Amino acid sequence: MMGAGKTSVARKASRACETPFRDSDALVSRIAGKPVAEIFSEDGEEAFRELEHKVLNDLLSDTRQAIISTGGGVVLRADNRHLLNEHAVVLWLQADISSIAHHLSNSPNPRPLVPKGDVAEMEATLTRLQDERHHLYKAVADITLNVSQIGQSAAVEAVIENVKSSKDMKDR
Repeated sequence: MMGAGKTSVARKASRACETPFRDSDALVSRIAGKPVAEIFSEDGEEAFRELEHKVLNDLLSDTRQAIISTGGGVVLRADNRHLLNEHAVVLWLQADISSIAHHLSNSPNPRPLVPKGDVAEMEATLTRLQDERHHLYKAVADITLNVSQIGQSAAVEAVIENVKSSKDMKDR
């Protein structure tokens, strides 16, 4: 889900592992030449999802190891779920809706699918999105981490351990 800390956790783990970090939303934004919120408002969600798929495909086609942070809606397309299942170790960062809403209400980056302002309205939208996506996240997740329970530092450590494990597997 958006606001669960995917980018922060991935960025910190990337530095610790000296492994490249890739943010799919940032790459989509760079390709489109505008922020994600503008892509949604000017071109529509489908245009964003198409760019998101292209970026994900490109990232996962690269044989070099990287830590990738995707947008929370990447699982909405079956072809993205297939790519993730076939070419990635997926860590699903879960967080309580109230934590996500608090994070998003303090974030300078607008989220196109979540209304800014009223926290109760944000929580209702986030709950709906989570309910719609839960089974999709579960379908691609190799590991599930509830950052509301374990904290962001433990989530970073889990990513680091998985990167080390996958490097060890490649060395065999």
